[in-house]
Amino acid sequence: MESPAPARQVIEQMGEGLRPENACRVLLDEDDNIYWPTGIDGSERRYYNEPESAFWQRFMSGFIVILSIE
Repeated sequence: MESPAPARQVIEQMGEGLRPENACRVLLDEDDNIYWPTGIDGSERRYYNEPESAFWQRFMSGFIVILSIE
């Protein structure tokens, strides 16, 4: 971006989203599948679909992966 004001806004929003309390950890399990770990009451729960994502969001994401866009 060439305009300083919008560039600052983008940087601030990116910084906000990357703070630990706003970001999710993504790890690999023993079979190299990605998962999102959460700690609830001292026990770990693994999500193999992105937490807080709707079916259609996951569907569209998977569909876009199929397309060979460079």
